[in-house]
Amino acid sequence: MTTDKPLQIAVVGSGPSGCFLAQALNRKRPNDIIIVFDQLAAPYGLIRYGVATDHQQTKSITRQFDRLFAKENVKFAGNIEIGADIKIEDLREQFDVVALATGRPNARQLDVPGKDLEGVYTAADLIYSLNSFRGKTDVFSTLGEHIVLVGGGNVALDILRFLIKEHTDYDGSDINDDALEAYLDAPVKSVTVLNRSSIDEAKSDSAMLRELGSIEGVRFSSNHSPKDGLDENSAAARRRAAVDSLVTDQPSTPRVEVGFWFSTAPEQFLGTDTLEAIQIHETETHESSEIHADSVITAVGFEADDKSPIYKGHESLMRITEDSGRIEPGLYRTGWLKRGAVGTIPANRACAQDVAKEILADIDGNHIHTATEKRGIDGLRHHLAEDPISFAQWVLANEKELSLAEVNRVRKKFVGQQGIIDQATTQS
Repeated sequence: MTTDKPLQIAVVGSGPSGCFLAQALNRKRPNDIIIVFDQLAAPYGLIRYGVATDHQQTKSITRQFDRLFAKENVKFAGNIEIGADIKIEDLREQFDVVALATGRPNARQLDVPGKDLEGVYTAADLIYSLNSFRGKTDVFSTLGEHIVLVGGGNVALDILRFLIKEHTDYDGSDINDDALEAYLDAPVKSVTVLNRSSIDEAKSDSAMLRELGSIEGVRFSSNHSPKDGLDENSAAARRRAAVDSLVTDQPSTPRVEVGFWFSTAPEQFLGTDTLEAIQIHETETHESSEIHADSVITAVGFEADDKSPIYKGHESLMRITEDSGRIEPGLYRTGWLKRGAVGTIPANRACAQDVAKEILADIDGNHIHTATEKRGIDGLRHHLAEDPISFAQWVLANEKELSLAEVNRVRKKFVGQQGIIDQATTQS
């Protein structure tokens, strides 16, 4: 293959990993045609639907991706499900390079007895609804006053922040107000955060822990013990300092209590049909006990959707690896699909840049062989019942969301995908 002709490149997934990959490839090969496919009508995946609604600074990274899609040679093709509308094999027939950045969007289920009881929820049940990915709001009115939150990572802290914030704390956000109002009609009185790890090994970010201290009316406690000899610049020391600060600065009349229980894991969810209590196990003392809970929210990670048609016949794509993103010359993967659901947006940027280097090396080394001319998306249109949603069409829907924003909100999102599709197609 000669490297001076424009290549046809397909990126599957328009979340941060896919966009970072397209960005890196475009920077080095600005004449190649890059099509970024997504099964959703709106771009940006995790940023739009997974990042906490009160972290608008994190969501603002989409502005640089807007500039990417403004380029003539980079196209968004939304509302196209790879595996159903178009097979991976079809992509490979029409594109020189195919890179998968589909992420791991399904909340991992905690495999303990009682997990199917009413009152047991996953982080996704809340996060996706708060971000208007779907319209399910009944969960928010049934959480109850005493909640157990299982998990010690940043997603767990996102959930905790939501549970203990008040209405005005969401000024300047894009939260789904129907979900927020349903929750604030009966807000929590206590949250117990169970973290299987010790405080020194926990995955929670110290900056996000400190952020909790800016929320008024919350009394924090923790079961961790002091520890000497830690490097004060270590992550463990910073985490301890953040929790110690939360515990020290106590309000006189708290409206909600938060207890951090480190080295503690759930053994069983108890109840007949509805959750009533949780049997817990202390990993250091090996003692077991029960605590009352109106509901439990598990935030223990995300996994690939193994029922998605894209993986049928390609189950090995879900295997986690820190090694190469190259499946074979011409076929690659990046981001959470490759590494598992670990790492923040900067980690996905670094991963995408590494995979881009592998792709560029294969192109420059003449390792991507093709016997026929690739037609890109034009060669796939006979597979499609409808044209993809273009970036220009998404801009129309985006502008409508911004114009509908209520007081103290940055936008009012369409709930689900059909509203986006209707807005994008009726005006174009």
